[in-house]
Amino acid sequence: TNYTCDTLDYSGSGLHTGSKLIWAVAGEKRRNLGQEIIGLDGLPQSFNDVAMVVPGIVVLRGPAHNMERGVPDPQIESLAEALKAWKEREFFPLFVVVDDAYFASRNFANFLWVTFTRSDPATDVYGAGAFTAAKHWGCQAPLVIDARKKAFHAEELVDDEEVTRKIESLAAVGQPLYGLF
Repeated sequence: TNYTCDTLDYSGSGLHTGSKLIWAVAGEKRRNLGQEIIGLDGLPQSFNDVAMVVPGIVVLRGPAHNMERGVPDPQIESLAEALKAWKEREFFPLFVVVDDAYFASRNFANFLWVTFTRSDPATDVYGAGAFTAAKHWGCQAPLVIDARKKAFHAEELVDDEEVTRKIESLAAVGQPLYGLF
C-alpha cells in the first residue's frame, strides 16, 4: 500500500500513490480450472449476470459502487463469504465484480482493462476466508476483485464523432494526413 503509481493510474489513493498486488505462481499444479459454472446459488441478491471469461475466471455484475475512496465495501465482503460455501469454488480461483459482465467477458482484453484499471488492491481485493499471516494477506479460493467504476474515478474517454470525422477527412486521398493512418 501507499506505493508509487503511474500519474495516469486513477484507481489509487491519490496522485502518484496507490497499491500493488503481486501474484506469485510457482510449484506443482494445484487445481483443474472450472469449465462450467454450476451450483452457484446463494449469492447476495444484488449480484447477478454471472459469466466465465476463461476457465477458472468469473465476472459478475454487482450493485453500483457508493463507498468513499479507500473504504472496503461490505457488499463485496458478503459476496466473498457467500462464495466460501460454494462447492465448486476451488475450480474458480478468481471472481471479478464489474458493472457490465457482458462487456468484461466478451474478450480477454476487455477483462484485463476493466479489472486492472478499476481496482486498487489495497481496497478492492477480497477473498473467501480472508486472513493475515505474518503480516501477509491471503485467502482461500476464490480471490474477489472489485472492478466496478468508482465515483472518484476519472470519466471514461470516448471518441467525439465530429473530431473523428474531421480527422478521417484529413486522412483521405490528397489530404495532408493521407497515408499516416
